[in-house]
Amino acid sequence: MDSSLVVDIVYPNKYSRWRNLEINFFISEFNSDILIFKIDSFANINFDFDYDFCNKSLNNVLSEYNVLIFDPRYNHLNKYNKRIDGTKFNNKFGGSYLLTKNVNFLIENYSFVYHIFQHSYLKFNSSYKFDFKKQYVHLYPGGGFNGNNTDLLKVNKDVKLITTLPITTSLVKNQNDRTSVEVMIGPMFEKDEAIVNRKINSGELVVCFSSMGYGHKKGANEFLKIVNDYKKLYPNDKIKFISIGNCGENKNVINYRPMDYKTLQDFYYKNVDVYLNLDTGVGFNGWPIGMESLKTGSVLITTDKLNVSKDYNLNDDPFFITNNLNEFVGIIKNLHDDRNFLLEKSIKCQNFVYNYTSYDNQQLKIKNFIHNTL
Repeated sequence: MDSSLVVDIVYPNKYSRWRNLEINFFISEFNSDILIFKIDSFANINFDFDYDFCNKSLNNVLSEYNVLIFDPRYNHLNKYNKRIDGTKFNNKFGGSYLLTKNVNFLIENYSFVYHIFQHSYLKFNSSYKFDFKKQYVHLYPGGGFNGNNTDLLKVNKDVKLITTLPITTSLVKNQNDRTSVEVMIGPMFEKDEAIVNRKINSGELVVCFSSMGYGHKKGANEFLKIVNDYKKLYPNDKIKFISIGNCGENKNVINYRPMDYKTLQDFYYKNVDVYLNLDTGVGFNGWPIGMESLKTGSVLITTDKLNVSKDYNLNDDPFFITNNLNEFVGIIKNLHDDRNFLLEKSIKCQNFVYNYTSYDNQQLKIKNFIHNTL
């Protein structure tokens, strides 16, 4: 397994902790090459070639990689090559570019191919012939998969699947001849990384909404309604509302542009007391959303439009679940007034995140699945 290929659509990119941790894991554990079918933007957010950021997070490992450039639109990336001329691969292979320690590209040399999202699987198999029995798809919601059998049938029955949402798991199990493993949510921790609990907050309460997608799917309008309702009812409370990414303008909200996931964690989410997931159910998204913020100790208030909460271990009532927008204001008010309750919920949210998204329950579980099925 010393030669494997990961297929993605944005790497190297500074957004999304889960995506970077997953790809970093394959680079470090499987010595993987990375094939990119590049998207340059989504929902008015640009996805650049964030080489320096990702190289630093890998302790300069990317410096050992060459960039074989298949699509001439990305010839400007040749500046990152120190040993080869990457433009010599223009129009010779499918995709945008390849990150590899090699100086050529032979698809038959890979022991397995691992796709992040169904979209990557479909793009790859429209360009290459590779044994389906040696392919894996991390079937996150979205990215070409909308939680139905029609989409699932686009994936060959011999391909191994990693499911992250109970709805997806049920669909896969109903097709009895598929090989799969359920690894719910996604990776949030590096190896040996531990939780750091907060101290009680006696000052201003910070409430956050964030979205890298389209506002009508993620709940941007719903967030602004909650803000306005709260401010009308409790104008003198010590509270600040912030949004990150795609959210409409509002005088009561401080909006920040998307930022790299390390800055997001270290300087923003660590100061967020309450995180709101207002997914509207219009799109097929994961659940619960907001794990990066909860990891640092934010308390989650979330909708559950797909009715999947019943399939999670929530015996400890770690966070609040409601599809009634009118209940959000009251919950926030309760957390604002009772800071001991806020801290109690914060710790429970962190425990929930760790129990589902730790290295052992994510990266290691996937590694064992590949070893046992290849």
